[in-house]
Amino acid sequence: MHAGRVFIPPEVVSRALEGVTPHRTLYNFDGSPACVLGDGHVRFHSGGGVPFILDLETGERRRPTLDDVAQATRLLDALPTVDLIIPLVGPHDLPPELLTVASTDVLLRHTRKPTWSAPIDKAEHLPYVVEMAAACCGGMDAFRARPPMCLCASPVSH
Repeated sequence: MHAGRVFIPPEVVSRALEGVTPHRTLYNFDGSPACVLGDGHVRFHSGGGVPFILDLETGERRRPTLDDVAQATRLLDALPTVDLIIPLVGPHDLPPELLTVASTDVLLRHTRKPTWSAPIDKAEHLPYVVEMAAACCGGMDAFRARPPMCLCASPVSH
């Protein structure tokens, strides 16, 4: 550690990169190719983590809910210029320890486009997110062959 920073040795990074499966094609959940990264075209994804929304029915600013995740996902799924969907909002109507798994669950139920999981900050959540995505695309073999989801790791120090 130097000046409050932790440095990862280059050999650890190299070893980790050797285990990464390089995928340049993003797939829809039906296994069809959605787009190819690096083909010279600009790709678009939704932002994520919006802490407040403007409720269109009440006109009030409020914290988002799981239902807002579902509604935003359905809208993003219908927009032809959105290539990859990330949970747009972080719901506040559930305990924080369920946020990653619950948001990803709702996301998967409302789109067939490629997705980016909600940020995974606990290692124990990873198997649940992977299993949910695999179940939505025909099983683990299909998930490995034509991955429809990018996994977002956001480790938190304790």
